[in-house]
Amino acid sequence: MTRSASDPAPISSKSLGERFKEGQEQSLTIQLTEEVAQAFTQWSGDCAPLHTDSEFARSRGFEQKVVHGAALFSLVSRFVGLGFPGPDSLWTKADVKFHNPCYAPNEITITGVVSLVSESTSSVILAISVTDQQGTELMTVKSFHKIMNARE
Repeated sequence: MTRSASDPAPISSKSLGERFKEGQEQSLTIQLTEEVAQAFTQWSGDCAPLHTDSEFARSRGFEQKVVHGAALFSLVSRFVGLGFPGPDSLWTKADVKFHNPCYAPNEITITGVVSLVSESTSSVILAISVTDQQGTELMTVKSFHKIMNARE
């Protein structure tokens, strides 16, 4: 499923087991522009030359400036909060691994797969993968989410 950031997942009144199944999968594809990467650099204040100077990055073995890993993680947060598991979830833990550098411009795809559903703790665990337009795995995240219910 592909969803834009302006199209959040509907809040559900279904039970946890009705909403999430092990193996269930959703994806979001995002255009990562140079402007977005630069805006993140300015916003974060992390102006390290690896992220701002292509010559510096090439002299360290990279193809060009490297997009901040935190920028990719923020896009995963968008996927989690607005899409899967969505607005009824509270992200409680994340184990993050960066596998390959990300360069802009790029089209990235974030894919989440439910690896565990726990009715007793009202929680789900997702295995999330972020890949670039060539299918190269950029990062993986094992994320833990408490699923909240609206109070009557």
